[in-house]
Amino acid sequence: MCINMCKIPTQDFFTNEFGLPLTMIPNFEDMSCEMVYGQAPPPFEEDPVSKQPCYAAMCSVSNPSSSVCPKLQS
Repeated sequence: MCINMCKIPTQDFFTNEFGLPLTMIPNFEDMSCEMVYGQAPPPFEEDPVSKQPCYAAMCSVSNPSSSVCPKLQS
């Protein structure tokens, strides 16, 4: 979610719309993100975050057989 909904779109927006290269470096330990302006982002295939595993084992609602997230229930 971090990569597809935040990192890639934000990098693309700053780099292509503002002409200011931006590389975002997520910290998956504390869920923060460092923004490095002036540094062109690497291609996705070469970006170390593309190899970051999913947190499915840590998130109970990521399992299809689990109950619906309580925040989504009406």
